[in-house]
Amino acid sequence: MKREAWSVRKDLFYCLVFLAFFSLTYGTLEGQPFYFAGLYLCADGLRRCLALRQGGPPRSWTGGCRVWWSLSTALILLLAAVLVVKRPEDLTGYGFWLSLIVTVVIASVAVRRLPLSKSVRPEAMLRLLKSARQTNTFRVLELQSALLIAGLYAAPALLWPLMLAPQAMPLQPLRLCYALAFALSIFAWLGTGWLLNRRVRKGRPPETTLAMLLGLLLLLAGLAGCALTGFPYASVFMLAFSSGMRLSLYSMERMEESARAVSEVFADVQDAEAWRTVRTLQQHAAAVAGQVLALLILTGLSVYAGADAAKLEAVDRFRSLFLLPALLLLLAALRFALRFPVSDRTRDKLERFKAMPEDDPCHEALKVHLEKKTVAKFAQPFGVRVIRFILKWAYRQRLSGAENLRRDEDNPLVFLCNHGEIHGPIVCVCNIPLPVRTWSIDRVMINREEVTAYLYRYTFSRQRWLLPPLRRPVAALAASFLVWVMQSLESIPVFRDKPTQLMKTFRLTVEALECGDNLLIFPENPNAVAAEHGYEREGLGEFFTGFAMLAAIYYNQTGRRCRFMPCYAHQGTRTLCFGHEIVYDPDHDPREERERICREARSEMLRLCAEQDSKCGKRSSPA
Repeated sequence: MKREAWSVRKDLFYCLVFLAFFSLTYGTLEGQPFYFAGLYLCADGLRRCLALRQGGPPRSWTGGCRVWWSLSTALILLLAAVLVVKRPEDLTGYGFWLSLIVTVVIASVAVRRLPLSKSVRPEAMLRLLKSARQTNTFRVLELQSALLIAGLYAAPALLWPLMLAPQAMPLQPLRLCYALAFALSIFAWLGTGWLLNRRVRKGRPPETTLAMLLGLLLLLAGLAGCALTGFPYASVFMLAFSSGMRLSLYSMERMEESARAVSEVFADVQDAEAWRTVRTLQQHAAAVAGQVLALLILTGLSVYAGADAAKLEAVDRFRSLFLLPALLLLLAALRFALRFPVSDRTRDKLERFKAMPEDDPCHEALKVHLEKKTVAKFAQPFGVRVIRFILKWAYRQRLSGAENLRRDEDNPLVFLCNHGEIHGPIVCVCNIPLPVRTWSIDRVMINREEVTAYLYRYTFSRQRWLLPPLRRPVAALAASFLVWVMQSLESIPVFRDKPTQLMKTFRLTVEALECGDNLLIFPENPNAVAAEHGYEREGLGEFFTGFAMLAAIYYNQTGRRCRFMPCYAHQGTRTLCFGHEIVYDPDHDPREERERICREARSEMLRLCAEQDSKCGKRSSPA
């Protein structure tokens, strides 16, 4: 019979319920929340160690897991002995035994048997770890998930008892506030889960890494709020804490799936049973680590404070200090979440690569691209995404003709748009409803001095709102920022004045198309009229025609017909318009096709411009 995979989400949910039940029914009555929460953690920790022992004997584990199991078991038993010696008279109370029995029985039913196979030998587990750790994705996932799980098990175990620490409040209002906090936590947990499931059913799941970051921020905000406030205000922060917990666990499960897919493709990890066993051991060990950390703090507080009201009030004043370890664990998890390399876009490419036959002309290019993103050291450009989000609100645009965008992962689109000084690039990058990579002049991507000169010549020297002495310093400041942005956006350098390197541009462009990336090109010539003319503020300037050579090169390498999508960013109506796609025809002469593509693209862009000019009462620019 196939064993059910151990779920961190379900296990943590039941632990929260049992901890709240134990503290509410017994800890609040006796006035020693640290003591009884510590006893609960001892019981739950021993249950975990016994479950690990039952699911897979230590001889089938790796050395690190075996050592950790022995140390954690010994430490839990030692701390349990300290707590029993502290107040042995409490062991005769019926309330303690009733709560302890209910907690252990129901918690044992929650986890049951862990999916640890006795047939998985230590050599197989070590081989799997060695292979999987060759990928940056698995290495980051290991650290991030371990820190997250340890923090999620430590934080509630410390949070609930510390909220019970102040004894100045009468017992009945205290129990009501505690019940309110518990109800809000359950509501936030279940409500967040319902919203996530609803989005998944509709085919619009939240982006994994963004959901993880949001979940961790909610966790940190909720934990910090509870640390700095007391009842009844801390009850409200439990909403953020529980929502963040549910969201981060959902994201962790998705990241686990991505790491498994990467390991299968690039590390040849095919043993599903060994993978399940290794990851269960790692996650369970992290859970025990978080609980042992909380148990150490609670045992120290119990020995120090006891039932002394004055000492309990002192503990309440330094509540944030005792929650600091859990905060640090979650902050470290946030740091590694920012380094997780696999976005949802990369994951889709990975699934496409797995289904792609080896003789496909795009196979090798996509493999190299994915290795760069998932095996080598790589981090998602979250800084640029934040900037793009801000600029999207500043440059809000109405989309016209978006129904003309025909999505095809096997044959992406090449967008052609007017430059309009800096208006066109910002509007397109922020508002095109498909991910794009841009063509950018090499002078704005590599050398800072060249970028400064380029920006000053074509942009800042013409800005009348800037005083003349400030234009070049502002251009230099913008140059550093632009180089970082271009590299983060994975822009393709265009060596316009370097014919010997121009083929590098087309090679990189074809590789991007083979990987399923859409392209964004600004074909206008800024020097068409005069050396200092620059890009047209409105309307459309003369075109370079060299970009259309891309179609013939792409067809010769892949046998696919390049699709060009003319679009126009109109400043007057704040509209980004999309025309009708132009498809390369290989049956015609390549030079004639290049001229036809340029001619039809320019005609379509002028038509879009004229339509928008008529809406704002302007006269159309001549063709």
